[in-house]
Amino acid sequence: MARYTAITKLPASSVIEKATKHFGMLSGGMMVKSKTDNSLCLESPDGYVTISVCRSEGKGKRNQLDIETSQFDSQVREFLASL
Repeated sequence: MARYTAITKLPASSVIEKATKHFGMLSGGMMVKSKTDNSLCLESPDGYVTISVCRSEGKGKRNQLDIETSQFDSQVREFLASL
């Protein structure tokens, strides 16, 4: 299991939409287990990715992403680089 944190100027809904598309395109049958305006949980037989987005403390309109994954580390890093 690995955890990642990032800061973005994107609104939570945009992050969740991009994540849904990004991880939905992976082979291996990732399925959406739950989805809200600020969270997403995907699972496959090989592992999972859970993303939550909340308002970041500090200046500006920024959001903090907290991502937890098992077996999809490189895909999570690719997703974070695309933001």
